[in-house]
Amino acid sequence: MAPFLKELEQFFKDHQILLEEYYPGIKWSRLKEDWSSFMTKSRLLNSSILGAANTRANYDYYISCLKKGRPLQYIQKQAFFYNAHYYVDERVLIPRFETEYLVHRGQEIITAKRKINDSLRIADIGTGSGCVLLSLLKELSFPVKAIGVDLSPDALKVAQLNYFRLAFGIHPETECEFHLSDRFSYFAKQEQQFDLIISNPPYIKEGQDRSLVHHKVEAYEPHMALYLPDEAYERWFLKLFKEGKKLLKSDGYFILEGHEHHLEFLQKLAKEVGYSGITLVADLTNRHRFLELRK
Repeated sequence: MAPFLKELEQFFKDHQILLEEYYPGIKWSRLKEDWSSFMTKSRLLNSSILGAANTRANYDYYISCLKKGRPLQYIQKQAFFYNAHYYVDERVLIPRFETEYLVHRGQEIITAKRKINDSLRIADIGTGSGCVLLSLLKELSFPVKAIGVDLSPDALKVAQLNYFRLAFGIHPETECEFHLSDRFSYFAKQEQQFDLIISNPPYIKEGQDRSLVHHKVEAYEPHMALYLPDEAYERWFLKLFKEGKKLLKSDGYFILEGHEHHLEFLQKLAKEVGYSGITLVADLTNRHRFLELRK
């Protein structure tokens, strides 16, 4: 592997400007670590073909992906999120560090509710890879009932795969299911309410905000999970808030991630729906990133 590592280092030096455009903040140490992990996986998956020719093919494939700006997580089929590695590919969004707030805050809320209720339910709307819901379940030392839903059948396959891979770290009595659903449609005919609803929904206005999206996010990540038509934006979230409020238990919480340019508007919508507690939460860059609603 050493000759290819040297080649990769030279490639990084020769194409550093391009790589930094594709992968903002990329350092040689990160690329070296990523390449090492990629090769380890390749060897495990091709245990009967460990010759130099196969290694060269893997290297050439890796370089071709870098030249196109394919996200490193999609090359690896893996992303790190909240203390665990999740399988990801182009069927789901790549988990972002800031989204970990949903896990952290969700754990606080559910743990506090555990003191007065031993039958707790959690719903994840737009679960994608399942990283938020599964990370939350991994942090809980007691059982809960959890349901993740998504409009994409392909995304649900990824979520179910991640659940299979990470279930050993979740309380053995916890019940977790994944279902196809447009927002809360799966729950329409069921009599169940939730202590906590979490969501990282599509929140980018397709017309107004699309130009602000990094071109490689636009090129590779699933548009269904990113964009909403401008003209449907208000109606889409109004329905989300109304249905969410119906499905919350008394004193239940609904926490979602949103676009910094539109969260104040969504805050007004939530107030119209009648949530009793509405809080805007900033991320580490002091930009509005989350909306916390309380019934």
